[in-house]
Amino acid sequence: MKKALTTLLNIICIAIIVLAIGVLFAVVTTPKGQPPQIFGFSGFRVLTGSMEPTIPTDSFVLVHRVDASKIRVDDVISFFSKDEALRGAVNTHRVVGISETDGQIVFETKGDANQIADKVPVHASDLIGKVVLVSFGLGKLIRLISNPLVFAAVIAIPLLIVMFANIRGMAKDVKKLVAEEAAEEARKAAEQARKEAAPAAEPPEESEPAKETVPEAEPEPAPDEGGTPESEE
Repeated sequence: MKKALTTLLNIICIAIIVLAIGVLFAVVTTPKGQPPQIFGFSGFRVLTGSMEPTIPTDSFVLVHRVDASKIRVDDVISFFSKDEALRGAVNTHRVVGISETDGQIVFETKGDANQIADKVPVHASDLIGKVVLVSFGLGKLIRLISNPLVFAAVIAIPLLIVMFANIRGMAKDVKKLVAEEAAEEARKAAEQARKEAAPAAEPPEESEPAKETVPEAEPEPAPDEGGTPESEE
């Protein structure tokens, strides 16, 4: 269980690091006058209350880049405003009308909290995309990490956690390996001591096969040399 939690923590930390670096890379490499995008998505923090209560101030909006022909009335869009009061800043309002001028789609927009529509219409060339997500919590978090020191900490802290977890895991593996080697050496030493303490086994003496005694044959009696006496004539 502990190992699974450590693995999960590593994955979360690595994901945070990759996301932060990805955002930083997107911001640095984006041409001037264009919104940073990752896989066709851009994120903005709403600074005014013109879209309340739908989008509260300080909310984060995720905008998906789409073709102007796919925008419909009542969609909420983000765009570069040509209103002099905004000086080309990104604005997020609801589409209340769609028309066409000189072959180009033009949107009439209005903030939900405003009484009248925007003075300057939005041309398709100024469109950034359609709002697909609104999050007040993410907006607060992004406001916090907008501080360069906090942003650096967002990268550094997870990186340190991952490094510490990996170093700790390596130390455990080394300790386990050393313990296994020590146990193996102890086993070998015990085996050697046992062999030295045991007396050498002598091979059993081979017993000679029993010899069978064959009884000697008794000598036969010699024949009698004296025969029958001959008569003298």
